[in-house]
Amino acid sequence: RLADEPGPVALAELLNRLGPLLPVTWHGVGLEGHQLPEIVRQAVAGDRDARDLVVALGHPGLLTALAVRPGGEQLAATEEQWRRLRDVWDAQAEELALRHPRLRRRAVRAALVRDTAVDARLLHLARLPQVAGRWTRSAHGLAESLGVRVPWFERLLDEADDPLRPLAALMLVRLARDDAAREHARLEERRQQEAVAALAAARDGLDVAMRRLDRLPNLGWAVLGAVLVCAPWGFVISLSDAAGLAPQSAVVTGWLLAMPAAFVVHALELWIAVRIGPPGYHPAHSLAGLVVGTAERPGRFVLGSRRARLVSGLLVAVLFLVVLPYVLLWAPWLWPAGTVVALVVWTVRRDRDWRRRLRRQRALRAAVRGGPARPAVPGGRTA
Repeated sequence: RLADEPGPVALAELLNRLGPLLPVTWHGVGLEGHQLPEIVRQAVAGDRDARDLVVALGHPGLLTALAVRPGGEQLAATEEQWRRLRDVWDAQAEELALRHPRLRRRAVRAALVRDTAVDARLLHLARLPQVAGRWTRSAHGLAESLGVRVPWFERLLDEADDPLRPLAALMLVRLARDDAAREHARLEERRQQEAVAALAAARDGLDVAMRRLDRLPNLGWAVLGAVLVCAPWGFVISLSDAAGLAPQSAVVTGWLLAMPAAFVVHALELWIAVRIGPPGYHPAHSLAGLVVGTAERPGRFVLGSRRARLVSGLLVAVLFLVVLPYVLLWAPWLWPAGTVVALVVWTVRRDRDWRRRLRRQRALRAAVRGGPARPAVPGGRTA
């Protein structure tokens, strides 16, 4: 109908008949090759007029209709190439999306969606194919600025023989930067873990050296504790014999048990001292520490209050008036035998407590280092 507004192609053909020598323009904008980059730049930047021009030029046959004007000889081929590039771009976007994990594909498709800005760039490529080289250089520069390798982005740049790949790389640079930031964070975390591991290794080496230096003093504390426990035996047995109240067989039994019991006490204490090792053995797990700590408690108890002094006095009276006379008179051998039994039980308990503590330390250290816990070995060392 005559009342209908003519389409862009019909309008271009009408203008061609009215002015065969009109310049190759549309809506007053020149379509010469040297003018096209500015149109593309404005369209990519969001200029509304430039975007409307790109949309108008996308009407099938418009560029071919303008090709008959002076300077527009290449527009027909440009339109055909532009159409092909748009079709290839849609297929390429789906192909590149499928290269990524399923949860990432939506973001890739959104970044590569063919909008007016992409159409403007494809028009630029169709009109001036050499622009692909500039895109390639820009994409490589962006890849170098990432600071770390992003494999999928580098693989995309390796396919630069396809002129659409550099453009796709420019469109996906935001995702590449996100991946690079995550890789930076991972590398930084790994660097910190390695620093912590190196510090822990250095500390372990220092601990080993300190344990080696403290080994002899540690054994000295073990011998001292054993001597403090065994020394009263001779006094008690001798006093029982001198008093003449204990049976002679009990006195002989006491002397016969004293020597092997002393050997057992020294052996057990030296064994647990070597097994735990410094600095964990003394004073927390040593016999000398127990004797010294036990000697301090009555004094603190007596100095506490009047009631405490009364209770402590009764306990001392019972000890010296009931327990000690019984041991002196009837069973002087009970002291070395009872000491050995008590020390065996306490040594087993010390060994179990120390192993439990080592397991907790190994688990904590493994959690700090980010690795599996290693088995604990005696002496506070790491297997």
